[in-house]
Amino acid sequence: MQLQEVEDRIDRHLATLLERADTGVPMPSIRLTQAPVFHGYSLSFWIEFEEAPDVMSIEEALAGEWVDVRGGDVEAPDNAGIAGQSGISVGAITPDRNDGNAVWLWLAADNLRLVAETAALIAQEAL
Repeated sequence: MQLQEVEDRIDRHLATLLERADTGVPMPSIRLTQAPVFHGYSLSFWIEFEEAPDVMSIEEALAGEWVDVRGGDVEAPDNAGIAGQSGISVGAITPDRNDGNAVWLWLAADNLRLVAETAALIAQEAL
């Protein structure tokens, strides 16, 4: 079973349980992750906006020299895939199922390379 299918299943079960309990507890937002064992940083961000965001606008705003934005048609970044690459990769930008004004994004970076490149940029600025 794919990770997304498992997440959807947990989400449905949780919604059913909370509905039955009728406690007035709001539906929490969840994201299921599988952590590979490798060097690097992987971060899942939940961001709430004042108004419902457009995924394309978020992708355009994030794209830059040091940020590789991977659209929905490309595999999301992960620790193993980012190894040896410069900058930060952002992907899996998806609207939150339970909050129309929020999105999830996934970021990954090679921690060794990121530190080395940052040190090199600081050294250049100091010259």
